[in-house]
Amino acid sequence: MSKKKKKQKKKEAQKAVPSRQSDGHERPSGLFPGEAMTDETGEEDFDGFTLPPRGLLELHMEQLYDEMSGTETETKKQARELLQQAFSSPTRAKRIRLARRALDVYPDCADAYIVLSEEAESWEEAYRLCQQAVEAGRRAIGNQYEEMVGEFWSYHPTRPYMRAMFALADCLIMGRRQAAAIELLQEMLRLNPNDNQGVRYRLAALLLEEGQDDELKDLLERYPDEDGTFWNYTRAILAFRQKGDTENARKLLRRALKTNPHVPDYLLDPNDLPSSLPDYIVPGSKEDAELYASNAVSGWRSTPGAIAWLRKNVYERSAEPALREPEQRIADIQPWDALQVPQDPHEVWQFDVKRASEIFPGKRWPKGRWVVLVSSVTEDTVHHIGTLDERPKPSNVWPILLEAIVDPTDREPRRPGRIEMRRKMLWKCWHWRLKTLGIECDLVEDLDHVDRISEVFQERMVAETLRVDSEEDYQRIAELPQEVGAAWQVGVVPLPTWLNDDGEMRRPWSVLVIEAGRGLILHQGIQSEEPSSDFILQTVFQAMLAPSDREPRRPQRILVRNNDHRIALAPHLEKIGVECFMSNSMPELDEAIEGLTQFISEGEDRPALIEIPGIRREQVASFFEAAVQFYQTKPWRRVPSDTVIRITFDDGDHAPWYAVIIGQAGVSLGLAVYDDPEKLRGLFHARDEEVALEQMQALSMNFGEKFELPFADLEAAEQFGWPVAAPEAYPYLFRAAPGYQILSPSLRDVIRMDACLRALPEFIDSNEDCKTISVELPAQKRPLGVTFKWEKDFF
Repeated sequence: MSKKKKKQKKKEAQKAVPSRQSDGHERPSGLFPGEAMTDETGEEDFDGFTLPPRGLLELHMEQLYDEMSGTETETKKQARELLQQAFSSPTRAKRIRLARRALDVYPDCADAYIVLSEEAESWEEAYRLCQQAVEAGRRAIGNQYEEMVGEFWSYHPTRPYMRAMFALADCLIMGRRQAAAIELLQEMLRLNPNDNQGVRYRLAALLLEEGQDDELKDLLERYPDEDGTFWNYTRAILAFRQKGDTENARKLLRRALKTNPHVPDYLLDPNDLPSSLPDYIVPGSKEDAELYASNAVSGWRSTPGAIAWLRKNVYERSAEPALREPEQRIADIQPWDALQVPQDPHEVWQFDVKRASEIFPGKRWPKGRWVVLVSSVTEDTVHHIGTLDERPKPSNVWPILLEAIVDPTDREPRRPGRIEMRRKMLWKCWHWRLKTLGIECDLVEDLDHVDRISEVFQERMVAETLRVDSEEDYQRIAELPQEVGAAWQVGVVPLPTWLNDDGEMRRPWSVLVIEAGRGLILHQGIQSEEPSSDFILQTVFQAMLAPSDREPRRPQRILVRNNDHRIALAPHLEKIGVECFMSNSMPELDEAIEGLTQFISEGEDRPALIEIPGIRREQVASFFEAAVQFYQTKPWRRVPSDTVIRITFDDGDHAPWYAVIIGQAGVSLGLAVYDDPEKLRGLFHARDEEVALEQMQALSMNFGEKFELPFADLEAAEQFGWPVAAPEAYPYLFRAAPGYQILSPSLRDVIRMDACLRALPEFIDSNEDCKTISVELPAQKRPLGVTFKWEKDFF
């Protein structure tokens, strides 16, 4: 399996994994862009020494303040020393022991409670300890609380209390108590409007996720001079949410991109976010982007159309022809790799290097771009094409020649018996190297074959870019020789792939011109949207001017499958003496389309629901309807990610499912279920994520954009009008198996998942520990009984 394919399969498997990061908020409190203290390495400060953990810095600062103000006490000093040891301790048990000793010495030590909360084994325990931290911090402030309102943090005795409030807010977010977290963060800003901790960033992410746009707007306006990554990207997404793709929204996004160009990488592909974040960041750095994206990705991805809008506006379209770029070549090809391939001693190649503009006229090429052409004289083919960004030299052209041997474009790898070239410099450097590979190298003046191929390229490029719209153009085609009795078939089909068309993911269409009787593809036109009649006509004309097999010519008849196409094409074809008919029976065209489809979709292993043996169309439609209902209730906003629900069914199979709602981290939204509880526990606690993912088994339903859906399901959904909740809410159901395998779910899987999607929100709203719900399924004859039960302390 290639590295690229394995990475893609790993990302697919990750969609079925409960997030151990819960919601992206597990970093220490207060580590936000306003407190960046490092250089671009993210490891050292500006003087070159390693920075200690933020907790130790705070303790040192408080010690200095107490000593200077005369408020130092022996109990506080002892507790601080114990906490310093706890921060530096590598083991959990020792950190807990030292934090408890600190509380024995000084019961109002809020930071000790925070340390204990970070080591808690359950959310309930962490929440209780965070509350105790807030209470301890409040007691330590004493009677000065009210008079310090508005200036908290500038007075050092308030800092443990503020840190405890931040820890409590984080804990509330992890427990999906978003409303309480928002209220707490707003209170922190009331106490300290200067916001030395960066509370506003966490609050802005929550308001964005919860859809509280008016409150978010007010918060942004309270800090008008803020010009960092967090504020600029939040301004952009808020403008898009309020008024859509306006010039103002695009202007704000451009400003954000200038502030930090790395953010889109993580918003578009959250799986690339690291599992942990650094203690310190530099504004505009990748770490800064990771920090913003880990907070805001849920809000971005829950905004309908936002991810597609972002992709469209950040994508830089390449205007260069799609030749093989240098970075796409096989890495580190060595001469001994070439020696491993078989040799045809009778085959002759011609090798030349030309300016790209000479071979492909009419294309926009960067200055200095060169094309390397290798043709097989014996096979009469273009054997290989490569490109160079700089003037050709023996050192940078040699790897392309090796690649032509190991990875040619025409057919299987092989060594020729002889290579002809006319550049004396290359011949001098290479003839002895090629001799060691058993290949003769001749210096010649005339490379007739490669020159002829270059001329064919030029002629074809001219023909393919020629628009036939004037009477003179029609006359030129009418003068082409006509094959009496020849019939060409024209097909217009969507292709099973996706193209990034200037930032928009589009499914391309192909116009195929086939010679009936031979089944030969004479010409193919590609367009990123359904082709117009004019595009189809121009493709037919180009097939006549530059057919793939031999000299230009006209057929006697053109056959099309669509009557609208016949009506549009017939008058133009009559001008050049070609008849146009509609036909439903075109076997050569069907065979060519099937072959093209198989070629393009090779390696496509995403199973489609509509293709499951025995499934009915009504059952897939019912699943789509259930997915809409599930998405609209957004259960991931109400249930922590480490919560497991045990599910049983009255369908005769009593083996339970163990379900985890996916979406709290914003990476992917959906529902994952596991048959084996021990494997789920192992996945959650795995030390080696790579090994855990490779061994994972789960049934997963994930929401994504339309290009993430199997083509058969997408075509059926569009044909039959199945509902979808949002542009990012196309439901994709699959089974993840060991070895990153993506397998088809069973019919029973679809029916059960349908019932779960319909009933789970009702169970969550009930606040009951166990509940049986009878689910009416539109495509089933009888209701399905489903029993849900919270599995507390599962992990």
